[in-house]
This record gives sequence, structure tokens and C-alpha cells, in this order.
Amino acid sequence: MKKKYLSLNNVGAFLYISFLFFASPIQSHASDRLETVNHTTTTTTTTLKLQKPLRINGFGSFSMSVIGQKLTVNQVSGSFKEMFDLDDDHTFVQIKESTDELKHSRTQFQHYYKGVAVEGDVILVHTKANVVQSINGQVMDLKDVDATSKLSSERALAIAKAAFKVEEIEGDYPITSVFTKIQNAKGIVEAKLVKKLRIDSFEPLVMVNVYLDDATGQVIKKVNLIHDADVNGTGRTFYKGVQNIIVDSFDGGFRLRDNGRKIETYDATDAQYSPRRLLTGAKDVISTTSNFESNAAVDAHWGMEHTYDYYQEMFNRLSYDGEQSVIKNYFNPVVLESEQFESGFPNNAAAFPHPYNLMVYGRGTANYMNPVVGLDVAGHEFTHMVVENNGTGGLAYYGESGALNESFADIFGTAIEFYVNINPNWTIGENIMLREGAMRSMSKPKLFRNPNTYQGQYWINPANLDEDYGGVHYNSGVQNHWFYLLTEGGSGVNDLNKNYTVNGIGIEKAARIAYRNLTTYLTSEATYLDAYNGALLSAKDLYGESSAEYIAVENAWYAVGIGERMSASTNEITSSLKVYPNPANNGTVFINAELDGNATVELYDLLGKRVIKTTEINKGENTINVQALANGVYFLKFDVNGKTHSEKLMINN
Repeated sequence: MKKKYLSLNNVGAFLYISFLFFASPIQSHASDRLETVNHTTTTTTTTLKLQKPLRINGFGSFSMSVIGQKLTVNQVSGSFKEMFDLDDDHTFVQIKESTDELKHSRTQFQHYYKGVAVEGDVILVHTKANVVQSINGQVMDLKDVDATSKLSSERALAIAKAAFKVEEIEGDYPITSVFTKIQNAKGIVEAKLVKKLRIDSFEPLVMVNVYLDDATGQVIKKVNLIHDADVNGTGRTFYKGVQNIIVDSFDGGFRLRDNGRKIETYDATDAQYSPRRLLTGAKDVISTTSNFESNAAVDAHWGMEHTYDYYQEMFNRLSYDGEQSVIKNYFNPVVLESEQFESGFPNNAAAFPHPYNLMVYGRGTANYMNPVVGLDVAGHEFTHMVVENNGTGGLAYYGESGALNESFADIFGTAIEFYVNINPNWTIGENIMLREGAMRSMSKPKLFRNPNTYQGQYWINPANLDEDYGGVHYNSGVQNHWFYLLTEGGSGVNDLNKNYTVNGIGIEKAARIAYRNLTTYLTSEATYLDAYNGALLSAKDLYGESSAEYIAVENAWYAVGIGERMSASTNEITSSLKVYPNPANNGTVFINAELDGNATVELYDLLGKRVIKTTEINKGENTINVQALANGVYFLKFDVNGKTHSEKLMINN
């Protein structure tokens, strides 16, 4: 299969809740026009001659290190336009600043063109002790584009309601003009001026962000917001036998409420839909004693308690938003099974977004699915809510960002299984599917027709949003398999015919790297290449660039088709090879070799395609012509007397 850089998500997704999959919420953006943002716009009064970032795909993704330059956030932000060769129609607004457990700070800047937000275009500036360490994000270059809206909000609302056959909408959400990124079937990405609005309806059940072409009024993108799949007591769970749980005592007995963790679990059998609360009239799950008999709702309650504990113990995160908000579980929402909702229930589980912030679990059906309340299901749905509240705008639920969203939900759902340590495994939804045995496998994704290699077999074109929103439940298999290999290790040959070997680092370290990537380096429109760069930065932050963990992260990505493999470099090789200039900016790369014996070099692009064949290296200065290559990230692969060494090369001709 031909590989290319531009392989990322594009036009909209239809509201489609499949009973085979889980789903999750996406974060809505409160403000999109420059004049409505109450922050200070950056200026260019303090400009510096900084290295120009290399944008590695059509979405404008980039990542660069500035360690050693001793720059401040103000110096860097004041140079954004020069760094990206942008004119004065472009501005950047600081929207958020935060500090993490490593005492690293992150400042976020939103990109505006002619006063209109470019959705997903966010720059993250990372500092340590007030000195900038790295910069990453996405920035697109718009030139001579009309930013004057011609489509009225009233007309946009009427078109959106008609598109979804909705008569009444719930909530009062803003209708804004934004530039959104659209990718065509050939992989070309452009930013289009659109009207963006949110439609919430319960007849039919619709929760979606809608994007209308400002010039034509056509719906060009639809992003689903529903993302599928204290007294001491005991409860007989459906899947895990008798387990300890926390319940609440009240005058009528005991109920499934954990007041310390703020977890509430309800029986939604008789609940009705509510315009503001989604479900109303749900009942407490009650027992006359603190020992609950077998009930699938007990699984949801028990699973959520362990999910809460995992996130608190591993990441010091309190609840899904880090603010100790109430966690609400609803089992068996019969009202969602009617034809008007088309929700996939009772064979489904789902997390509903802000302002509802709740999770629902179906009872399953005979001969097909057991109750959808497995431990990894609880962790999966909860993680969708964590993604929505990750601090950088979530991960848009379509294309590659949606696949990453689903993958993180699988990753932490599985990590929670290993944390609880009751027969943990690498499948998702095992015991629930009566015929298939599971929904997905992280160790063997292809068993369920999920790819284990980027753009390999079973890969779904992210531009085809009519097919599972661009493959969100399928293409998640790539990062899922990366996480499995990073944890357990393994060797083999991937779909690109590349031999790989990964030394596993264990699930705790792998999870810490994944969590840091999710909450520190990924923006809302992140692609797999962004996830690759962010994972390396996360491993560097946590364990160091020369660590075994960093090498394992790189090799695991190589195993699934991104980047180049690494090995622990020997001082002999690294001290005898000097590559300059790096970045290469004049079409020529020099390699100064002070070594004895046989040595060769090859050059590969980021997706593993060899772009310069094997070339012999002689002692002294060697020259490689890279004038014909596109700007981007490459890898020099050296072979010195049978020992291999890879070095990243940036080309910016």
C-alpha cells in the first residue's frame, strides 16, 4: 500500500451509535471569535531568530525542541508569526496556563486568522523553571482567505435542524464562525470558513457539532458527541463474583452510592428522558442489607470505584475532570431503546458529554450480548470523559483524532483491569460478546479486523467519515498495539515488511507515558504523527532521552509503522559520527566520520519508506544531497561494523 503523510481526518461524521462499540464525549469550545476571548493577544515586539518548525502533515502538526536557548514564553510567543512565516492577518491568543506534577508548565495559544479562530490550531509552549523546553501543536497557513461570514445564525440553525430532522433542540449553545480543517479523498487539507453549532435533541436522540460551509450552507462536517461502550458492603457482581464495594445506608436500607468517591449508580429501567438531565426518574439500586445480590449494576458500581482509585493513585486525578465531580452510572436505560433514539441500546454503553456528564450501560440481549458492564467497559467510558477534560480541548471524535480518543479509552480500560488484577487480559469487552468473545484485541488487533500497522491492513481512510466516523473504532488498533508492545515487548514483521523488536517496560510505565501524552502534548485535532511525537516527549520528560523507556517508545512506534527503530547507542558510534547542519536548510547534509571499518547510511522518512538507498561512508567528510526531498522529519540509519544507530534528521530546504 502506498504511504503518504497526508492521511488524516476530514469531513464530518454522522450520528451513529453502534452496538459493537463504546463511545465518548467531545469538549465544546466556549469561544471562537477573537473579540469574545478575554485574554491578551500576543504581539511581535520581542522577536527572535528562532528555528522554523517543520510542519509534518496537512494539518500543520509540528514539534520542536528549544532546549539550551534559554527562551521565555513571551519571547517565543512574540515570534510565532516569524517562525511560521505568517502575515499580520494571523494572531495568537493565550488561552490557558497550567503546571503539572513534574513542575513543568504549559501555556496554550489559540490561532486566529482575521479575528476568526482556526479550530484545532493550538500551540503548546512547555517550560521548566520558566525556561522554554519545547513547542508543539498545529498551525495552518491561511492566505488571502475571506473571513467575512455570509451565513446568518438563524439560517444555519434551520439548515442543521432540517439535516437531522429535529424540531426542538435542547440547551442554549453559541453559533459561531470558525475555520475548520477539511481533508479531501486525496488527503489534501484545507481550512474552510464555517458556521459551527451544537445540536442536542431527544426526539430523535442527537448530540452533535455541526459545521456548515459559510458560502453554500452545506453541512460539511458532523462530529458526534456521544461516544459509545459510605458503608462497607459486598456485592455479587455479574462477572467478578463477590467483591467489596462501598454503599450508602439510609432509612430504607442500603443503596449503591459511594459518598467518598462521589459515585452514584442507578437503575434506569423506569427512567424517562429529560430535556436538561437526559434521564429522570431513575431509581436507587437498593438492598435490605449491605450485601447486594447478583446484579449487573453492582459491576458498574464496583468497576467505577476501582476506576476512580486507579486514576487517583496513578495520576492524582480526582474524578473525570480532576475536580471531584459526581460520577453517575445508569444501568438499563430502557427509554433509550425506542425507535426514536436509534441508540444501539440495550447492546451498548456510552458516555454523554457536558452538561450531562453521565454513563449508561445496556442490559444486552439473549444469544448476543451479556450486560455491558465489564470492568474494562467502566474504565473505557470513564476515560472518554477524562479525554474530554484533558486540558487541551479533548480529541475530536472523527478521523485520526477520534481513533486516538478510542484508543486511550481502551488503553486505560485495560490498564485498570491489570491494576485490579483479577484475570486481566488484552481484549476489550471479553465475556460480554456471546459469539465473538470480545470486541477488540490489543495484542492481536487483526483478529477483529483492526489494523496493527499505520495505514496497513484493515486501515480505514480517515477521510471517509461515513464509515465509523473515519475508522475511530478500527484505526484505534494501531495505538492499542503500540501500547501492548510497549508494555509486554515483542518482535515480528509489520505490514510494511519491517522487522521489529521491542523490549517491554511494564504497564505502569507505559500508562504513565500514555497519560502524559494525552494531558500534555495532544491538541484536539491530533493525528498519529502528533501522538508519536508526544509519546517521545512524554518518555523524555519522565525517564530521559537516553533511557530504556524512551528507546522502547520509539521502537514500539516503529513496530506499528511510524518512525525509526532505535538501539542503545554505543559511545564508539555516536562519538565517531557528526551530522550537520541539522536541520538541513540548503539541500546538503554533511557526515563527518572518524571511524575504522565498514560503514553505510540509509535515509528513511517518518513512515519508514527508504528515500535514499544504502550509501557507503568513508573516513572524513561525506556529503548527502537532500535537495529533492520534501521538508520534514527523516531518520539516518547507520550500520558500522554490524552495529546499527539511528539519528533524526530535520530537512527544511
